[in-house]
Amino acid sequence: MIKWFTMVSLVVGLSPAVGVAGGNHGHHAGMKKHRGMKGKALYRALKRADLSDEQQEQMKALFKKYKSARKKLHQSKMKKVDPMMMLLSADDPSRVLFKEVRQQREQLRLQQERMHFRHLKAIVSLLDPEQRQKVLIEIEGMKTKWQQRQKRRKMRRWKRRGNDPPDDFVDERSDFDD
Repeated sequence: MIKWFTMVSLVVGLSPAVGVAGGNHGHHAGMKKHRGMKGKALYRALKRADLSDEQQEQMKALFKKYKSARKKLHQSKMKKVDPMMMLLSADDPSRVLFKEVRQQREQLRLQQERMHFRHLKAIVSLLDPEQRQKVLIEIEGMKTKWQQRQKRRKMRRWKRRGNDPPDDFVDERSDFDD
């Protein structure tokens, strides 16, 4: 009976520690990785561009194709160009040169940029001139909102630290006292 009571109290006592020490570090397990303003701006702007059903289907196909190509490239990057993997898989690790690893990584990065540019080019080619203008306006609006948020964050940091903002700081909004 005493052993059982000790085990239960240990399990109950350690359960919060196990939850804190878990691998998700306070983040929800099902959450997607945060990509920031750049990653989502185009997708949000395209949702607001009044695309036809045909254009939406074509966009979905493009995004699906791009995602699979990006995944393949990432897998090849992880297998071939990871410096640790190259050293581990080499017959003689002392023969592996930093310049070679760097050149291979640079080639894959350029390949990734080309693939991304082709993807964007295909998306833009599906849009009408009016839709392009609407997407451009949306993205510019998001960019200005993002910049304003960054300025407000800096202002709050200065105020928390008890500092005055620099002289060149332009206050576009008067109510920074959130």
